[in-house]
Amino acid sequence: MGTININRAKNVKYKFAKILLGNKDDLDFEMTKVVLTSDASQYAQQKNLPFLETSARDNKNVENVFQITKLALKRRLTMQK
Repeated sequence: MGTININRAKNVKYKFAKILLGNKDDLDFEMTKVVLTSDASQYAQQKNLPFLETSARDNKNVENVFQITKLALKRRLTMQK
C-alpha cells in the first residue's frame, strides 16, 4: 500500500485536516502495539494534533473519527471563504 506525503500539501490550494489515529486499541497488552499509546499521544501533542485510538472490532471511536473529520473540514471551508 502506498503512502501519502502530506508535506506536499503546502503547495496545494486546499489543506488537509489532520488527525493522528491509533488502531488496534482492542489489543490486550500495550507492549504488543507497534507504537505505544504514550508515544503517539506525546507526538500528537508536539504536532498539535487530535489523537484517538480506535478499534474496528470493538467499534471504539470509529464514529467519532468521522464526526471530528467532518467538523474539521467544515471549519476549514468556512475559514477559506
